Amino acid sequence: MKYILSDDKNIWKSFISSLDDENFDIYHTYEFNNIYSTGNEILFFLLQEKKNYIFFPILKKKIKDTGYFDFETPYGYGGPITNCPEDIDFLNSSIKKFKELALKEKIVAGIFRFSPYLSEKCIYNIKSIEKIYSSKTVILNINNEKNYESIFKKYSKDIKTRIKKNKNSYLISNEINAIQRFYNIYNKRMLDHNADESYFFEKEYFDKIGLLNENFWKVIEIYNDTKIIGGAIILQNKNYCNIHLSSSLKEFFKLSPNVIIRDAIIKYCLDNSIKVLHFGGGRTNQLNDSLLNFKKKFSKDLIDYNLGGIIFNE
Repeated sequence: MKYILSDDKNIWKSFISSLDDENFDIYHTYEFNNIYSTGNEILFFLLQEKKNYIFFPILKKKIKDTGYFDFETPYGYGGPITNCPEDIDFLNSSIKKFKELALKEKIVAGIFRFSPYLSEKCIYNIKSIEKIYSSKTVILNINNEKNYESIFKKYSKDIKTRIKKNKNSYLISNEINAIQRFYNIYNKRMLDHNADESYFFEKEYFDKIGLLNENFWKVIEIYNDTKIIGGAIILQNKNYCNIHLSSSLKEFFKLSPNVIIRDAIIKYCLDNSIKVLHFGGGRTNQLNDSLLNFKKKFSKDLIDYNLGGIIFNE
């Protein structure tokens, strides 16, 4: 049995590159986690036993006015990935080894954001991780669809109508300036919405996304004539695409930019042979959440998103 809690980016990159594309997401890569390196120490835990493995990244964060730390997996879905999610003994012995190493790092507790399509079983099979939040999230199994027409048929009636009436254009690019333009729209929308502090990101965060390999990210911009009225940042690998952040200008809502954003992303995924598109969930964990219901108009595929907590030192 080999296990480490390390910041060695070469081992990290080597392990991820050894996996098949369907076994990890952008959120497990060193490059994505490095976005959060300011003020945090980025580490990964890896345990390998024969052909079995479990892996996850963490952000080690100092607890104010103490000599101790806690951890979290970054915003997104970078929870544990494993090739044996049903092997309860292996999973639980692995987390015991993680605890052993975490305590040496003076880490006392932490939070996992579980990938709804890669690590959904881990939350139930690892006894020491307590489920502290659960909600529904929307995906689209593009791999199961023949073409765009077969997907379009499943849209809700009002979504179909708004797309047919649409006269907006869109652009998908890796332009750094597009990230800046999206930041301005996103920030304005959060201010208008009086959003919770957790929804705001510093400009530096967006700049760092722009430094990722261009295969990992795209910006979608929606235009009304020459005016940009909405957009989104998608994060991806070859198999999975996540709508990481999206926003639009309130004064142009009647032109349905949020509908056109998602329709454009679906077309992009089809063109690039991406298997699963993850829309995300709602603002709450309620099934009648308005944002969740909006996303369900594009796909009825709902799966569980779970947040798990663990305490090493009471």
